Amino acid sequence: MLATLADGLRDLSLARTTDDVGHSGGLGEKSVLLRTMARIFIAQSKIDAWLAAGRVHLEQSTLRVPAGGSSVTLGIDAAVFVERIDGGDPDVHKIAGKVKTAAEVVASGGELYDTSLVLGDYAYTVKPGFVATYRPGAGMPPRLDTATWAKLRAGLLALG
Repeated sequence: MLATLADGLRDLSLARTTDDVGHSGGLGEKSVLLRTMARIFIAQSKIDAWLAAGRVHLEQSTLRVPAGGSSVTLGIDAAVFVERIDGGDPDVHKIAGKVKTAAEVVASGGELYDTSLVLGDYAYTVKPGFVATYRPGAGMPPRLDTATWAKLRAGLLALG
């Protein structure tokens, strides 16, 4: 399930897996479930704005987000949020409303062009960005406990 960190903010969203993505507004009752998720979609435009303002640090595929007096490290991989299918065609691939990494798009035979995805005979409008995965430290598996999730969430929301 995809849920935004703040109502109406689709540039910053959480996803458990690329096959389990939909939209719901706000965190509300789902906050307990969302705290365990380690994948976050961040739109390219959002990262660009943060970088231009000097609010985050990017080194290769690592994004450092200020949070609670320190920083939280996220690994990032190119991805897109599939907003809709174009032309009124049925979504035979059932990917509208989902986040797909660039690797998943290529593996499925798709091609990305700026804000478009072509998959077979179908075109989709996408929002380019990244899937960010929480990295607690070198060599450690991703784990997002309640306290760290609260710190990361507050840091991301403070970035605007």
